[in-house]
Amino acid sequence: MHGFDPRDWWWWRDTRDETPNRLLSCGLIGALCLCIASFAPPPLFLPVAAELLWMAALGSAAGAVLRGERVLMPQMTGWDEAAALAAAALLARLLAGLLMSAPPAA
Repeated sequence: MHGFDPRDWWWWRDTRDETPNRLLSCGLIGALCLCIASFAPPPLFLPVAAELLWMAALGSAAGAVLRGERVLMPQMTGWDEAAALAAAALLARLLAGLLMSAPPAA
């Protein structure tokens, strides 16, 4: 039998795969960034969304560093979440650049 030790608080930790939780949190963070960016004026929506997604990616990477997660793991980690958010930010910046440089429709 396992006795309770207040200094050993890791014994209760669930060891199941956290990938579905990470995917859900990544999607919710991305949706929150897009929701906040929707308050910007229409021409600035994509640049603001890109910046918010980039800040969220940096926050996910900082969380992964603080938790001591390794980069190459079989399950999804904070590093994968940061990469997905950074890719969304890059896509938003590319779309913003394409839309800003397009000539106005006549």
